[in-house]
Amino acid sequence: MFASRDRQWLEKASEYEAVNVLTHINRLDKFAPGARSHYDSLSERCHPNMMGHHFMFTETDHSDGTVRFKDERHPDGNQLLILGGIMLVGLIVSEMARLDGLITEVADLQHRLNPVPSSNG
Repeated sequence: MFASRDRQWLEKASEYEAVNVLTHINRLDKFAPGARSHYDSLSERCHPNMMGHHFMFTETDHSDGTVRFKDERHPDGNQLLILGGIMLVGLIVSEMARLDGLITEVADLQHRLNPVPSSNG
């Protein structure tokens, strides 16, 4: 949450170096095998390409090359992708609670290092 790629700042606080989200997803995959492939599938579905919009909501007429919107084409596959995401909610809730505590610690540290004067005098 609090990260940077600023080299000057990182010389003093290297633990705050920004990390690519895929690095975290790959770490999660070691803890929960299949997380990376699920992330890749969701990313593919959200992208306006073949797996995304075309496989979900359109159909190509190969006789003339036209593409038309259709009802959802693969509901079972879509349900599995959504279910996989929902199953991660428990893990995310747990991690968010941990992050809430860390945010308070960071705020306390910031105040100790650079106190904000009180408006009460």
